[in-house]
Amino acid sequence: MDWRDVIDELDAGVERVAATLEGLSGDALRGASALPGWSRGHVATHIARNADSLWNLLEGARTGTEIPQYPSLERRDADIAAGADRGRDELVADVRATQARFSEQARSLPDGAADAPVRAMAG
Repeated sequence: MDWRDVIDELDAGVERVAATLEGLSGDALRGASALPGWSRGHVATHIARNADSLWNLLEGARTGTEIPQYPSLERRDADIAAGADRGRDELVADVRATQARFSEQARSLPDGAADAPVRAMAG
């Protein structure tokens, strides 16, 4: 499978998440997720911020420079916490917009850039 096909699958998966979020009430979004200490709003915000962070890695691959996935683990956590209590429409729009931005970046990588080394947060 070509790596661009994986982007198609990722787009479809994130759209399923966004559609599921659209069906939830504000109370449900603020409700607990399966992740300890995280609401569904935290999870949705994490999906969006993760797409942003992966965009950073792709930009590093595109330019041949090291761009951190996240500025820091603390900033990552703070950004997720800050976005967790937003309303449904804002959460859904964020998830869709950041995935579209990531997808566009991935699809426009020049030949060879997809093989460039990058350093994810975990190392």
